[in-house]
Amino acid sequence: MNVLKLPPFTVTLWFRVNQETATLKTKLIEAAEAFPYENFEYQGMQDMHWGAETETEAKELLERLKPFTSNANVVVLKLSGRDEDFRPIICKDERHGKRTDRS
Repeated sequence: MNVLKLPPFTVTLWFRVNQETATLKTKLIEAAEAFPYENFEYQGMQDMHWGAETETEAKELLERLKPFTSNANVVVLKLSGRDEDFRPIICKDERHGKRTDRS
């Protein structure tokens, strides 16, 4: 059995796929300095997940991606951890009209 082991920390970014965002995926990968471990497009949204082994690495990755939150097509940018005591860091969340900034 081949089971995917999730990393201790995950940075998640969603963006709307349209003509304006044709090169955004490439720019995000370049800024992250890594390919996401999960990456799929569904119903006009691109969902990307990068993993990190330490909180420090995850926060550094989040900082590299933070400038993209000013793009109106970016819907979600957050850092979460597998440990239930880790409080997620949400830089942007505009799903269903919700807006959160805890950076």
